[in-house]
Parts: sequence; structure tokens; C-alpha cells
Amino acid sequence: MRIGILFVILVITCFESVASFALDTAIKKKFPYALLTPDYGILSEADLKKNEENALPVPFSESSRAYLYWQCFPTSQFKFRCDETGDFDHDLSLARTIIRIDHGDKYDEYETRRAFSIRLCKNRVEKWKKMSHGEAYACIAGKYVEREVGTQSKAASGNGWIYDRFKTRKGCDSYFEDDCK
Repeated sequence: MRIGILFVILVITCFESVASFALDTAIKKKFPYALLTPDYGILSEADLKKNEENALPVPFSESSRAYLYWQCFPTSQFKFRCDETGDFDHDLSLARTIIRIDHGDKYDEYETRRAFSIRLCKNRVEKWKKMSHGEAYACIAGKYVEREVGTQSKAASGNGWIYDRFKTRKGCDSYFEDDCK
């Protein structure tokens, strides 16, 4: 009986892995530029189609600044933070909301389009942390801004992005309302 149950669990696990890979392959064929990394079964066709609403799909390059690109990484590589700007709006301290993904000697850093009150920034960071908790991978979409090359005082080099959407198997968050529907 135990062997039978273990066999069923093994078959289901293998099927889910194959289905995730098949979805990833189908997405890459239909939207060859929208996804820069494997999606680990997190993204849907609708997620990638959304990228084409405001820009023509183009291969990623340092000059492709209008099209949104998705990247997925292990959640252990994500760091979420609020950087206070020193500015105030109606006596509320403002902060930049940042997601940084460190992978080896490289990084990708996503920043929201504008600063928020520190309270709203912390709420968003907490939401991302809850969405990531217990998940192996998370995906993030954004517009490319710039490349930063490491120096003697700063070893890592990386890419700067404008944040658009964050997604795990638990859900999706977007800068613009309703962009995750």
C-alpha cells in the first residue's frame, strides 16, 4: 500500500515538472523576447502578453528601454528595502521602494517609478516578503534603465530596472492597479 502511494506521488511530481517545462517552452515560442530566464511555471501567457500593450517586442539589449522583460530567480536572492530619500510630502517621510537580486558578482535592481511614504513602502515590502515566503522562485518584470560596471571599491556590476510587476505562485503585485489581472 505504501509503495503504491509513493508511486502515485512520484508520478504526480514528475508530471508537474514536465507540465511546467512545457508551459515554459510554449511561452518562449510565442513570446521569444519577454522572458530572459526560465519561469519555473510561475508565469502565464497573459503575463507575457501584457508586456506588448505599450511597446513592440524586441530582443533585450542596453538600448531596448520601452519593452518590459521578465526575469525569475530563487527567492533567496531577493532583497526588499525602503531607502528614505530625505524628502517629505505633507510631513510624511518619502522612501524609494527597491528590489535587489544578487546572483554571484552580478545583480539586478528594480526601483519603483516614484517615492512613496515610508509607511506605504514598508507595506509593499511586507507584501513581497509574504508572497516570497516558502516559495522557491519569484519573477519580476521591468523596463531596463542602465548597466552599472563594478569598480575597485564596488566589486559587483549589474542592471538597473524600473519595477512593473512581481509574481510568485502565491500571487502577483503590480505598480499599476489591475496590471496583474
